[in-house]
Amino acid sequence: MKQTRNNAILSAAVRLAVLILTCALLLPLSAVRAAADDAENVSPKLTGEVPAWAVKSSQRYTFDFSETDATYYSKHEALKLVTRDGFKVSDGRLVSDNKRALAVATRGYLGDDYGIAGGAAGFKLSRGSGTVTVQLRVSSGDPKKSDLALRFEFKNDKLKVKDDTLNKSAELDVSKYLADGREVNVEFIDRPTYVSLKLDGDTLLTVYYTENAAQESGYSVSNYGAALRFVDGSGSELLKLENSQLQRAGSFILSLDSFVGYVDDLFFDRTEIDQSLPETDTARVVDYGNWVATDDLGRVTRMETSAGPFRENRTVGLFYFLCWVGAGIHVQDNTKIYLENGVDYLKKYLEERGGEAYWAEPYFGYYRNEDTWVYRRHAYMLEAAGVDFIFLDVSNKEVFKAGHMALFDTWLQIRKEGGHTPQICFLTGDDPKTFQADVRNLQRTVYSDKNWAKYEELFFKWQGKPLILGNIDGVSAEVKEYLDEKFTVRGCWAWCDADGYWTWMDETWNDGKGNWVQHKGRDSEGNFEQMSVTAGHHASSSKGRSYVNGVQPNPKTDDFLFTYDESRKGLGFASQWEAAIKADPQVIMITGWNEWIAGNGRGSNYMALTRINNVCYVDEFNPEFSRDVEPMKIRDGVGFGDNFYYQMVDYIRKYKGMAPLQVASGQKTPASGDIDSWAEVGPEFRDHVGDTEYRNTVSYDAAFRYINGTGRNDIDYAKVSQDADKLYFLVKTVNDMVVCDDNTWMNLLIDADMKHDTGWEGYDFILNRSRADGKLSVERFDGNSWTSIKLGDAEYTVNEKYLTVTVDKSLLGWKSGEAANFDFKWTDNSTETGNILEFMDLGEAAPDDRFNFRYIADAESYSKVIDELENGGKKDNKLPIPALIAIIGVTVLVAAAAVVVAINNRKKSDK
Repeated sequence: MKQTRNNAILSAAVRLAVLILTCALLLPLSAVRAAADDAENVSPKLTGEVPAWAVKSSQRYTFDFSETDATYYSKHEALKLVTRDGFKVSDGRLVSDNKRALAVATRGYLGDDYGIAGGAAGFKLSRGSGTVTVQLRVSSGDPKKSDLALRFEFKNDKLKVKDDTLNKSAELDVSKYLADGREVNVEFIDRPTYVSLKLDGDTLLTVYYTENAAQESGYSVSNYGAALRFVDGSGSELLKLENSQLQRAGSFILSLDSFVGYVDDLFFDRTEIDQSLPETDTARVVDYGNWVATDDLGRVTRMETSAGPFRENRTVGLFYFLCWVGAGIHVQDNTKIYLENGVDYLKKYLEERGGEAYWAEPYFGYYRNEDTWVYRRHAYMLEAAGVDFIFLDVSNKEVFKAGHMALFDTWLQIRKEGGHTPQICFLTGDDPKTFQADVRNLQRTVYSDKNWAKYEELFFKWQGKPLILGNIDGVSAEVKEYLDEKFTVRGCWAWCDADGYWTWMDETWNDGKGNWVQHKGRDSEGNFEQMSVTAGHHASSSKGRSYVNGVQPNPKTDDFLFTYDESRKGLGFASQWEAAIKADPQVIMITGWNEWIAGNGRGSNYMALTRINNVCYVDEFNPEFSRDVEPMKIRDGVGFGDNFYYQMVDYIRKYKGMAPLQVASGQKTPASGDIDSWAEVGPEFRDHVGDTEYRNTVSYDAAFRYINGTGRNDIDYAKVSQDADKLYFLVKTVNDMVVCDDNTWMNLLIDADMKHDTGWEGYDFILNRSRADGKLSVERFDGNSWTSIKLGDAEYTVNEKYLTVTVDKSLLGWKSGEAANFDFKWTDNSTETGNILEFMDLGEAAPDDRFNFRYIADAESYSKVIDELENGGKKDNKLPIPALIAIIGVTVLVAAAAVVVAINNRKKSDK
């Protein structure tokens, strides 16, 4: 009788849950399928190789010098003659013609171009006299003997090994191998973390290479620098260096000077990489309704419950710049100079030789305007933020052809892959002559008859035609006719208050009625359309990021406010947003994203609230007196990282509203390793794809390059399910999963209480720092630190593109039958030091950067959390009725599962 009653209770609970979920979501429930036969538990092994799917070609080039014509070598696809005068082939060997210098090099890097796996190079050597030099890790695109490198110089009976970037060297005796002109096999093995030299198979020397990014949280791959250890074959340390500027990959050069002898059987490895994604006509929609982030100040990006529903007729533009051409100019970074030398030195430097300067270092480095890796990252960041279009600054009589074409082509490629990007228009300034010249130049690029149809999907349109911003009064009749036919034109300049004009910058003032207002951008008939919001103002006028409602704080430190801690809060940015949102225009345009540099106009004795002689930086100078939103590097605690980016995200959500949060659906107990059994589990938490692209690009200072090969597994989407006692996770990658045995392989981060002040950066648990025998570790962060304490293990499976994890709720603090709500994130090959900013550029993070996926299955407890975290208990936040119904359904299902467990346990105890 007792068993019958329990069955009746269980049956009623299940029927209720099924009814609720069916009504709310119209999703069928299916039986759990058997485990897939091809699923397997994998004990991952370190690959140390370029992922197979990314290898376009891989081969070892060999040269036995049977070909005597120098032209054969000079035109070879993989070999370059750096110095040809002394090149001679005799008797099937490479020799020096009359002791004249000769040098050969690899056309590409040794191994791959990104320092992922590296490669080997070698040759047979007989040296009677002269010098034989091998240069490794030559990072320039056109290798030369004068390039800085890790240099191995064989001369007399000695080997000198030198780090050119620090001008430091060690020396070894090699007479055993080179005496009397005997032939020796020379082999260099160049891997990302070491370079090894072998002579006749004996390891003579190993140079260990450890990037600062792997040691200290203040560095990233794009802020390179490394520690080197020179260790001989016996294990003795010969030399130890810090802050080497050698990189993790580069070309190989072999030079012979005043040489008598021969080289034979030259070989080197080369791997060509292709990361391109297939093109598709199907748009890949990423729903940001479940993306949430907390910045370094603890500010949480609002969700739909407080932002309100998404409004289709509200548009956000962002001022975007292309001015960083570099051309080999040495970087002047005002913030870096100040931190390394102090304010007095900076003042003297600016007065005597200050020129074009960065106000600080962008997080992605001192990139140039042809860096497509950066453009791809920007596209993902701005899409996640809700930016609809960017307006490119071409107001200084330069359209930056190479830069804007690289940008258009990169974003068009993302769209061909099914992704989304903001749209683009141009701001030509307020000078009609500049407007006319810019139009003529753009008619040769993206606005040409040939290219119009190609790029049109990227053109931001207003009132049915592409928007262009400029002063049309005074352009020629021909240009005016062209503009009238093809474009919607609006004037646009700072502080403007005129019909037909929008603004890209303004100040906020009191209208005399107690309201803080800004100028309204209007069409030619005076209809209100647009307002601007700026993150900062001008160094020349001493109005910075903290300029609020007409007041700039002045602590009178006479140090350009480098020590002013309020800069990171974005107080002026917030005040501008509040005024604009209150006015509620159709368009808000933000200044700005990535200007970064400014020239020294001279002629002023006071700027940035500081006395100085004959120095004037108008727009950008330092963290307080600048207006970029793009994340910056934090140096020695000075700066604000990504704070302004997430502040922008939050205000865009407040202005435009948001898509509703998707709640858990189709919750079940998936069969272990059976991917099909996940089909009805929702939501599908999607990440951007293509964001693990490798990087090898020259910097603003042409002396160095940015090399980043950390992208490994490109995450497509994730899912979560639960029953009474367990949580189930699934993650899918774009290509077959690269399986490794390091502590950053496919980590799962869980913020169990959705509070940033507990755990490391809000995360309470990390899974998969280690693994063995089909199980991975479940660890709790030790307080707010990056270190963690192992709590237990979780089962996992790997099946081609899929990884599944099954973890007991009890390990994560939930009771049996309790429905779990939490934020989570998947990462791969990312930060090793606990620098959360590295989610932006190291490996993969899903979702991107600081964002988390929010997974909700319990309505009541979640309502309490959003009330506490988003609104401080001041507002009654109610989820939409369908969402509430769905959440209640999930809760009932979990409760029903708990009843099943309870009954089964009772049956066992009754036996």
